[in-house]
Order: sequence, then structure tokens, then C-alpha cells
Amino acid sequence: MSKVENINSEQITYYTSLPTVILTEFRDEDGPTLVEYLGEDTEIHKNLRYLPQPYTLNDAKSFIQWSRDLKKEYQRHVNMAIRDKNSGKVIGSCGFDDNDLKSPTEVGLGYWLGKDYWGKGIGTAVVETLTRIGFEYYGYTKLYAAIFEWNIGSQKVLLKNGFVKEKFLENYIKKDDKLINCVKLSKTK
Repeated sequence: MSKVENINSEQITYYTSLPTVILTEFRDEDGPTLVEYLGEDTEIHKNLRYLPQPYTLNDAKSFIQWSRDLKKEYQRHVNMAIRDKNSGKVIGSCGFDDNDLKSPTEVGLGYWLGKDYWGKGIGTAVVETLTRIGFEYYGYTKLYAAIFEWNIGSQKVLLKNGFVKEKFLENYIKKDDKLINCVKLSKTK
């Protein structure tokens, strides 16, 4: 079971069900690692909706600042770093869809991991923690994710966490000048 400490503190740590993975706020020094993953790995880029290419250090700095700005505006953590607890290194990112934050009842969630961390249960533990935060701490009654049709691994992560396939979304996202089909999965409290 995931554990959340210091929910209202400035520097929060969310503990996942894996003892080696934590969720925290982003730090300025995370920029180069974000560029390493998001600027150099085409597999990660392929599965993310909104990502400039090339992804530069300025993009990473802007993302980190934007994450802080969203926290101030909404008084909650929206984007969080997924970290290796032992090294402190960022290994991914997760959070809630900023387009939905004004809804009192439902919100989208998203996540990505560096490829070296795929298939190790980390995504499942992260979504478990996000689900708990969304339901227990932020009061949402429905969480959902719209996953690219081809991203079977991400769909499996959600299904393991009790999400159900809600509907097929044809030509739902425009990315790189192409319309992409998605699968919407959701979970209600």
C-alpha cells in the first residue's frame, strides 16, 4: 500500500508500494535528466501527447517552473517526479491533467518512465499512489486516462489498478500532424 506523508508541506514525499520508488516535487537539478529521457528517447516521445521535439534544457526548466506554478494556483501537487529512492535520480514523471483541475469530481492522470524502468512494477505502483492521492486527498470520484491505442503496456498498468476500458476514441489526439486513436480507461471511487 502506498503511503503519503506531509500532504500540505512545501517539499512533499509520496511513498509508493515499492520501497525503492518515491514521488516528489521536481528540483532545478532534474533538468538534464529530463532532457536525457525526453529529448533523446524516441520510445518515450512516441507515447507522450504534448512534448516539443527537440526537447531542450530550456523546455525542462520551463516544465519544472510550470509544475511549481500549477501547485501554487491549485494548492495541490499536479506534476511529480518519480525518483529512485536510493540515488534520488528522476526516473519518470506522473501527475494529473491540468486541463481538468477545475472539475470537482474527475481528473485525468498521466505518467511516463525511463525505458530502463519498464516492466518492473514501477508504473503499477505509481498509478496506485496517484489513485490514492486523487481519491483520498483531492476528493475526486473518477480518474481516467486516454492512452494511445498502441501503448498496451500502459493500458495493462491501469487495468492492474482496477481501471476499466470505457471507450475507444477514434482520431482523438493530434500529434506530429497525425490523428491518433486512444483508449479511455477510468476508475470510480
